Amino acid sequence: MADTLPLPAFAPAVPPPAASSPAASSPAAAALPHRYDGVTIALHWASAGLIGLVWVLGQTRFFWPAGAPRSAVISLHILIGLAILAMLAARITWRLGRGRRLPPVGHGLAAAGARAGHLALYGLMGLTLLAGLAGVLGHGFTLFGTHLLPPLTLAGSAILKFAGGWHGVFANLLVLLAAGHAGTALYHRIVLRDATLARMLPRSFAGRESSPCSVYDV
Repeated sequence: MADTLPLPAFAPAVPPPAASSPAASSPAAAALPHRYDGVTIALHWASAGLIGLVWVLGQTRFFWPAGAPRSAVISLHILIGLAILAMLAARITWRLGRGRRLPPVGHGLAAAGARAGHLALYGLMGLTLLAGLAGVLGHGFTLFGTHLLPPLTLAGSAILKFAGGWHGVFANLLVLLAAGHAGTALYHRIVLRDATLARMLPRSFAGRESSPCSVYDV
């Protein structure tokens, strides 16, 4: 009787791995940070809150009785403005130094628009604060009823007062632009359901995004 030859063993077919998007499979994308660093986030929200507060104080200063109450509101407005100016300098220094940088939102025109919007926000913040500082120096620096600096010479005072007259215009434009900035972030969060807003939220508020790939797309 002939020997029975063993049948060759065939390994079961292994399905090929599922294709993944280049963004998800890229080593660079896998290491891509999803959020800005804590210092950037803290400076962003502190600046936003103080800008809103100082704008409200500026708009309502004449609602307060003349004398000490109105002087206190104006002094508080000035102090907060100086704090925002220092915070703006800190934001720029941190961003150019150790601050975490993320890729722009979207591509093409969307990325260019986001970049232009951020530059406009920084520019208007600087113009608003410098115009306010010019107005304070042009009229003399008085804080809570104490005269700290007298007005400058007549010619210098006139120039500073003129520059200070643009403070309110710049402030209103800044608030309008900031409102558009916030509206765009909410549109990304609610309508597009991507991770744009989560990039600037503290970890405890960022949550899990509905689109896993969106963190690599924005």
